[in-house]
Amino acid sequence: DAQNLTNPHLVEAVHKAYAKAGADLIETNTFGANRIKLVDYKLSHKVEELNIAAATLARRAIGKKGFVLGSIGPLGGLIDPLGEITFDHAYEAFAEQAKALAKGGVDAIIIETISDLQEMRAGVLAVKQETDLPLICSLTYDEGDKTIYGTSVEVAAVVLESLGVDVISANC
Repeated sequence: DAQNLTNPHLVEAVHKAYAKAGADLIETNTFGANRIKLVDYKLSHKVEELNIAAATLARRAIGKKGFVLGSIGPLGGLIDPLGEITFDHAYEAFAEQAKALAKGGVDAIIIETISDLQEMRAGVLAVKQETDLPLICSLTYDEGDKTIYGTSVEVAAVVLESLGVDVISANC
């Protein structure tokens, strides 16, 4: 994620390669650009700057012919009671990132590669409260039909649909 600031030409070149290959939508380079994950890199004070830069680079690469999805990945820790991150702290981290991506001009938000439905719920509520952008949510499942925390596809779909998610998907 730091590459958005330290090596923007490289990030933009990757986006341009996807656009040249025919991609209609590209994701920002912000999968780990939330304040909780960025602590490990001493960059938690640059959440807004990193996300706005990423959105700007992606938009410049794809232009007006395509769409930019603001990528939001997992926080990098577990939500209480499984871990030390409170629901409110998770919400705040997701909200901060979503607002910065929106400020940077993304067309939609994608919260992706989440295994914990509580973490996803915090992200959905934050994005819905802080932006008016369409929202894609992608949970990660094991080899069966459940996340590693035991949430079935059906339960996830019911919860996410009731929260107003626009697109529900699975990845990894």
